[in-house]
This record gives sequence, C-alpha cells and structure tokens, in this order.
Amino acid sequence: MTIIDPRKTGMSWQEARRLCEVVNREMFPKVLAISLHPEDPFNIAGLHTRRAPYPSIQLTEEKGGDAAFENLKTTDYYGHWTEQNDKDCYLGIESEALDLIRARAKPYHLQ
Repeated sequence: MTIIDPRKTGMSWQEARRLCEVVNREMFPKVLAISLHPEDPFNIAGLHTRRAPYPSIQLTEEKGGDAAFENLKTTDYYGHWTEQNDKDCYLGIESEALDLIRARAKPYHLQ
C-alpha cells in the first residue's frame, strides 16, 4: 500500500521517517514501512533510492520484501550498504530483528 501526500511540502523527510518509525515499532515484521520524499538524504553509494516527487509512505508485507530482496541479491546493491544505511532504512525495528535482516543479506555483501 502506498500513501501519498499530494503537497510536495506537506511533510518534511524527517516527519515521514518518524511516521515510518512508529508504524514499524507497532507492525514489524508483518509490515515494513518505508518513507519516500523529494528531499530524503538516504542514499546507497550516492544513489538516492528514497526520493520521490511527493512525500509518501510505502507499506509492504514481509513477503513482498522477500521478493525484492531476492531480486537485489543477484546484484552488488547490498555490497554498497553501510551500517548507517541499515539504521536509516529500518526505522523503529528492534536490534534483534535488524540483526536477522543483516544476517540474511550479509552473504551477498561479500559477493
């Protein structure tokens, strides 16, 4: 599900991230919330993967995330991730759950 604010200045990228943090604290691992914003500084090796024309929140089931993960693991995408990228991406997710996510992606960081 995608929720879009039609006003480009309707919320700041910080507010969008805070909203995702609250949703993730309550709903992860069944649902993962990811924010997109025209000014979001999140980037992987300089590629701003969280920018969009309008502020929005994407809600995805863990199963949906698995499909994306499977597609990306065949690339060097995860090899460019930093620890800060993990923190910025998985807002509101407890460290134990985040450790499981990292463990799943780690073998692909080294390829």
